[in-house]
Amino acid sequence: MPYSVESVPAFLSTDGRILISLLNNPNIKMSELANFLGISIPATHKGILRLVDSGFVSRRRVSTSYSYLLNLDKVQNHPDILAFTQFLTKLTQ
Repeated sequence: MPYSVESVPAFLSTDGRILISLLNNPNIKMSELANFLGISIPATHKGILRLVDSGFVSRRRVSTSYSYLLNLDKVQNHPDILAFTQFLTKLTQ
């Protein structure tokens, strides 16, 4: 099922949606990820490169594609994640 936010405001940037998708499926092919997110392959590639270059994701070549690994320490300390975690904590109190 495609990741769709067409009927509601998007809370995550494209990079955020890519990050969540890679967490859920670290072996997804770039074309499948682009299709899943409803964005172009070049936009997907640029987003992945931004995540890799900033150290949030590492990738390893597997045959003709990549496997992705999130740097959970860095992701958990991202200001957006910290703010969202605080928000969710307040909701559940």
